[in-house]
Amino acid sequence: MDKKNLMYLRVRITKQTYYNLCKWAAAAGYGEKDLGRVIDKMAREHAIRTNVTRHTEEKEP
Repeated sequence: MDKKNLMYLRVRITKQTYYNLCKWAAAAGYGEKDLGRVIDKMAREHAIRTNVTRHTEEKEP
């Protein structure tokens, strides 16, 4: 197994955000201990969406 480029991150969230993360984790099939995976998935999707938007804006002068 290859070494992955991992980073530890601490996140402080509100009770409402925790509740929503738990709902999204359950919907994705993750457990309550895997909230980091949900946050990682959201961040990855946001980065892809931002990158695609930026490239389409650059092509349209």
